[in-house]
Amino acid sequence: MTDISVKKMPIAGILKGSFAYFQNNFPLMALFSLVVYALAVAAFYSWKTVLFLPLMVVVYVLWSAFFRFYFQRRPYFFLRPIMYSMVPSTKIVVLGTVIVTMLIVLPFAPLFLPVSPQWMDDYAYFLQRNMQESDIVDAVLNLIVIILSPFLFYRPALAWVAAVIGRSGSLTFAWSKTKGNYWEFLLMAVIIDLSSVLIYKLVLIAGGNLAIAFLFLAPLTVYFNIAIARIYSFFFLE
Repeated sequence: MTDISVKKMPIAGILKGSFAYFQNNFPLMALFSLVVYALAVAAFYSWKTVLFLPLMVVVYVLWSAFFRFYFQRRPYFFLRPIMYSMVPSTKIVVLGTVIVTMLIVLPFAPLFLPVSPQWMDDYAYFLQRNMQESDIVDAVLNLIVIILSPFLFYRPALAWVAAVIGRSGSLTFAWSKTKGNYWEFLLMAVIIDLSSVLIYKLVLIAGGNLAIAFLFLAPLTVYFNIAIARIYSFFFLE
């Protein structure tokens, strides 16, 4: 029996409405995309340097201001909700890190089983061939993360949005409000992942590099964050 209390996310409507918002606010969205591009390039080239962590702080504050702007919560740069939002964001990062670490370590688990030396050698060779000399493991890991992303990221991310705009940042509440929408969130995750990968691959095929790819990925990132804001509105404000 269908639960009539379950709200089904209208993906097509969310994406169409997000595009309309981007168009209607094009000057500001273009400016924000430019800032996102600059920060992405700076973060890429400052990776493993002392500048990387401060840049991540700037990125965090910037996206917090973006959602406060979208929901017209003035002032847009407000320290208190940003600090409160670190509670759900930390939970999301820890949960994701634990799950991904488990997935990475899992293939090595059979090496600790009481098996024959020959089987151990064969399995060790299999791991070396497929994990060091092939992209198969990375592809499988990426697929598993996408499958889990509705639980690990997209639904919990709505709790972060709530905290940023001064509402409850409870992950449990976010999960309960979005129940019954696993496939909708999974489809959204696939759309975001495939569109980003497609743009990146097309730029490389055309002879470009990552910095050029960021020119296209930055506005796409802004667009999909508008979609997340609209998803929040659908489940929590309508």
